Amino acid sequence: MSMERAVASSALDRMCIPSQEASIRRPRLQSAVRCDSVARCSGHSLIVSGHFFASAALAGVAWVCARRVAGRRLHRDMLLVQVQSAPSDMPDLDSVSVALELAERVEDFEEAARLRDRIRSLEEAYPFQALLWRQQRQVMQTIDQVLRSNNVLETRLSAVKRLQELASPPAVAPGAEDALHKALREVSGSDAEAVRRAISEALIACWLQSGDEETDSTLKAGMTLLDLGSFGEATKVFSEVIERVPTFAEAWNKRATAFYFMKDYEASISDCKEVLRLKPRHFGCMSGLGMCYLAQGDAVGCLQCMRAALEVHPDLVVAKRHVSQARLQTALEPQVTGAVEAFRKGDEVAMEQGETLLCHWDVHQMVSPGPEAGGGFLYFFRLKYTNHSSQPVPCTARSLARFYVLHFADGEVFPFTRITEEGSPAQFTLSPGDEYKFCWVLIVGRPLKGMTGGTVFEVLDDAVDDDFTTAGLEVLCPRDAEEVTGDKARRLGAGHYFTGHLDLRHMNK
Repeated sequence: MSMERAVASSALDRMCIPSQEASIRRPRLQSAVRCDSVARCSGHSLIVSGHFFASAALAGVAWVCARRVAGRRLHRDMLLVQVQSAPSDMPDLDSVSVALELAERVEDFEEAARLRDRIRSLEEAYPFQALLWRQQRQVMQTIDQVLRSNNVLETRLSAVKRLQELASPPAVAPGAEDALHKALREVSGSDAEAVRRAISEALIACWLQSGDEETDSTLKAGMTLLDLGSFGEATKVFSEVIERVPTFAEAWNKRATAFYFMKDYEASISDCKEVLRLKPRHFGCMSGLGMCYLAQGDAVGCLQCMRAALEVHPDLVVAKRHVSQARLQTALEPQVTGAVEAFRKGDEVAMEQGETLLCHWDVHQMVSPGPEAGGGFLYFFRLKYTNHSSQPVPCTARSLARFYVLHFADGEVFPFTRITEEGSPAQFTLSPGDEYKFCWVLIVGRPLKGMTGGTVFEVLDDAVDDDFTTAGLEVLCPRDAEEVTGDKARRLGAGHYFTGHLDLRHMNK
C-alpha cells in the first residue's frame, strides 16, 4: 500500500487511544516503513512524505512520534526557556531528531543515516541555534533523571550536580536554573529530602557565581568579613561588587544580610527588593526579607514572605518554622484570650476539650524554700495525656505547644506559652492508645488562686480534616492543694518524665 503524503501530527491530534488499549492497538514495529524525507516541521505539525508500507505499523510509530514531539515542547515551555529565534528557513531540530528516532525504531538504516547527516549539516549551518538546542536537550534529559523517583539516590544527586554545572555562569545553559527550581518543587520519592537539599545547595552555589573570577573573589572577601562580624566593612566590599556588576543579585543579597545584622532594616529591605527584582525565586532573600519585617514588628509582612519562600522551596526550614508558629498562634489565641477574660471577670473558665486527646492533671503545694533560697511558692504538677482515637479514624498527634493561664490571689492574670521545638525532649507524639505522663515544678512569688491551660497538637494523619487539635485542662486551685515534701513529690512523680523547674518569681521585673 502506498501513500503520497501523510500528515501525522494533525491526524494524531484527533486520535484518542485509551492507555489500556494502546498496547493492544499499537502494532509491532517492523522495518516496513520508509521515510524518504522530512518535508516540513513547524508548530504542532509533523509532515512526512514518502512511501509507507504496513499502514498499521505507521499509526503506532506516528503515535509515539507525535507524543514525543508534544512532550518535548511542553517540557520546554514549562522550563520557560528563552532562546534566540532561529531563522525562518531553519527546520525544527526537535522534529528532525524525532524523525531519526522513528527511522531507527523501524530499522530503516538508510533513512536514519540520511537524517543524521541532515542534523550535522544543520548544526554546521546554524551553530548557535544548534548549541542551544543541544543544551536544552541535555537539561531536559538531566531533570528527568532528577525527578525519576525510582532512580537510586546517587544517580539523582549526580544529575543535580550536572544541572548545577549547566546553570553556573559564565556559560549558562538555557533553562538550567528553571529546571533546578522545577525539581525543587516537584521532587518526590523516599529520598526526596536528600535530593531537595542537594538542589537547594546547587542553586545557592549558582547564585554565588558572577562569571568573573575577580568579582567572585571580592564577594568571598566580603563574606569572610560578614562571618567575622565586621558588618560595616562587609557592606563596603559588597557595595564595591555592586558598583562593578549591578546585575549580580548575590552581592545585593549579602549586603542586605550585613544591613540586617547592623539593624538597618530599611536598607536591608531595599536591597532585598533589588535581589528579588533580579532573582524573583531567591528563597533565601524571601526569608531574609521576612525577618526584616518581623524585626520592624510587621508579623503579617513576615508571614507573607515566608509563605512565598515555601512556594519556591517547600522544605525551607526557617520559613516552615515561622509559618507553623503563625498557624499555631492562630490556634492558641482564642483559647488563651478567653481564659484570661474569664478569670478577670470572675466567670467560669471553659477550655476546649479534644474529642480523642484527653489530659488529666493535678497539683500539690510544696514546702516553700526559706528566705535564703529566695522564698516563693512552689507547686508540683502532674499531667497525663491519653490518645483515645480508634478505628475507623485513628489519629496520631504531635505536641506543638503548651499554654497556661495563671490567676494570682491578688487578682492579676498572667498567660504564657511554651513552644515545644521539634526534636526537643519536651515534644512527644501520641499514637492511638498511647499515653504520656510528665511532671514539673512552678515557682512564683505570690500564691496562685487558679490555673488552667492546655496543649495544642498537630494531627499527623491525612485522613483527619483538622490540622490542629487541643487537649484542654480543667481549672485547678493551687493554693488550696495538699502540701507535700520534696520526698513525697518525688514518689508522686514516679513514672512521669520530669521536665524541670519554671521560676516565675521575677516575671514582673
